[in-house]
Amino acid sequence: MLHDIYVYGIKHNIVQEPNTDMKQIAGYICIDEDGEFESIEKGGTGKIPCPDIGTEKQGIGANAIVDKAERIVPPDDPAKATKNHKAWVSLMKECCAEVPEFEPLKIYLRSIETDPEACKELTDALINHDLLTIDPEGKPVGEKLLTFKIEGESVVESGAWKKWLASHVKAYADKQGKSGGGRKMISSITGQPVIISEEHKPKVKGGVLGKGATLTVSYDKQFQGRSSFSSYGMERGQNSAIGDDESVIIADTLNWLGTSKQNSSTQFGIFYWYSDEVPDLIGETLYSPKGTSGEKKQADLLANTPDLTSLYEAALKGTLPEGYPADTYFRIFKATNSQERYSTREAFSGGYGDLRRGIYQWYQDTEICVWEKDDKERWRCNKRAVRNIYSLLFSLLDRESTADGPLKESRAEYGEDMLRLLRSIYSGQEIPDMFFQKAVKKSYTSFLRGKNLKPVFIQVLKVYLTRKQGGIKIMEDASVSGKEPKAYSCGRLFAVYGRIQKAAAHFAPIGNDVCSRYIGMMFKHPDEAFVEMAKLSFAHMKNIDNKDYFNRKIAEITANIGMEFPKTFTKSEQAEFLLGYYRQLNIFCEEAAAKKEKSSQKIEAENASN
Repeated sequence: MLHDIYVYGIKHNIVQEPNTDMKQIAGYICIDEDGEFESIEKGGTGKIPCPDIGTEKQGIGANAIVDKAERIVPPDDPAKATKNHKAWVSLMKECCAEVPEFEPLKIYLRSIETDPEACKELTDALINHDLLTIDPEGKPVGEKLLTFKIEGESVVESGAWKKWLASHVKAYADKQGKSGGGRKMISSITGQPVIISEEHKPKVKGGVLGKGATLTVSYDKQFQGRSSFSSYGMERGQNSAIGDDESVIIADTLNWLGTSKQNSSTQFGIFYWYSDEVPDLIGETLYSPKGTSGEKKQADLLANTPDLTSLYEAALKGTLPEGYPADTYFRIFKATNSQERYSTREAFSGGYGDLRRGIYQWYQDTEICVWEKDDKERWRCNKRAVRNIYSLLFSLLDRESTADGPLKESRAEYGEDMLRLLRSIYSGQEIPDMFFQKAVKKSYTSFLRGKNLKPVFIQVLKVYLTRKQGGIKIMEDASVSGKEPKAYSCGRLFAVYGRIQKAAAHFAPIGNDVCSRYIGMMFKHPDEAFVEMAKLSFAHMKNIDNKDYFNRKIAEITANIGMEFPKTFTKSEQAEFLLGYYRQLNIFCEEAAAKKEKSSQKIEAENASN
């Protein structure tokens, strides 16, 4: 339980985690797993806990991992490097050497320091995003804070730096003679080394404990570290401790939970519980705002608790009941069972009206057109949204078939991102980058294997871009011109070239079609790929009758692209490309269905006249 309280306090910024400071990140420098530059992403509007080396930064003029753009970017002349930049480079070399997960970052930082082209690429990208300028002397100027993403994951949010930073800060304090006393032990909260001091004894008063009650959160010296169990690989006597900083966080969080108005029993009548073990919502009313006797409370409980099974079924069908008041409050927790002990972590909370709106918004943002054959072998367009979180999770697994089954594999592969996805569904927030990255990768692999794109891949890309970039849609009107993103139009053209080859082969099976062959080049060097595909399509056009139809399509789409094809695609542009490809496939289906319908009507009219 104490671990959950500790995490809750950190997550909700009730108290700050040691060695962090709340900062607003203006932009992310995105690199891949090989340490290659990919793109610049815009940061958020709010502040998040970021690494902070404390008083040391006042002397060296730099901070670890998150710092000003002008300190991160090297000048064009190494001789002009400021002491702040040198200090930052020194800090990051130390950090990357101690954190294995930052190996790609280590490679990239070395490249921008030694390769002028890599440095110029970063400088130009930051200038284009208004995150950096260059003064007349050639020195970078930029006050906004930047950090990095590796394969779409923020290095700040990864937390991989925490152990190194704690060690670095302590080493600096030791050097300054400012380290506190106390015994060094292994924390029972985090499994990390902590200092235990007798004088650190924060108290929890009243609130969750009841009127007049107090509780001391500290390491009790009478046990001298002895415990009745072993954990974190430690023997008895080495753990079961709560560190000085941890005890402050736990005490402050319990005090906040006990006194905050939003946690009073008059505000919450309904608790929703979410469990990995059961693909359903399990509900329980813990208390009622009315009544004093046990019998009356029980009666209120039965009267005021919604039928959560019907709520879940309605959510899957897209029709949530309207009967519950919009201001009915709820919380959703993840419930886990470990060694016969249940623990919970909050996933989302709010009003029932917000929940209803959030789920409706999810359906809208994931809805796409899927063409399928009906019972009469006619093609029909069906609107589909992601209505089951498990269908999404299982489709994006790296290992689709394992002995443990997809549910356990999902927990192992996604971890806490499963909860973050659930929160996105309920609240309308951005979905975690992990699912976006996997959807792009799965789509790319489908091309390579000559398979059709699964609708769920497109649904994930659509909801990600819709919430990330503020409104890109799969356009239903094929005549729209000049309003498509360039990468989106490139995807449509890619589909046209693939269709030309199939038409030339009279839609007979093709072992290795042009889309499978050129998707790799398309993602790396789209301008070169389109040159090669255009040559092949010119040859294929000799074997088809409806050349004018395809020429019109090519002219329409290239008008949106402009005079030059992109030289490369960012990850987001790759997603736009895939959406455009999928949209063009739907256009072919729509036009074929309309043509067939028109032909049928003509035949019916001729038969009626005869």
